[in-house]
Amino acid sequence: MNIKGHSDWRGCWGILWRSLVFVPYMLAVFIGVGSIWLSRWVLPFCAAFSVYSRDWLLAAGTFALWLLAVWGYRRFHLSRFYESPPSLL
Repeated sequence: MNIKGHSDWRGCWGILWRSLVFVPYMLAVFIGVGSIWLSRWVLPFCAAFSVYSRDWLLAAGTFALWLLAVWGYRRFHLSRFYESPPSLL
């Protein structure tokens, strides 16, 4: 019998169940931390475009989301996650 084939399936199953368990956690971290960082740069452009196109309600909502993102970024000190590591040289 081919024992190596059985071993390959066990490795694939190990990768699959770890992916099913840990991918939702990684997605939650990206949404929590990554979206705050991304919104600091994207939302002002969306608000400016909404003001330029005279869509005042969407511009006000986008500006409010941007203020919330900046507040969350400063309140939870998320800038420390984006600093470069100290040099060991």
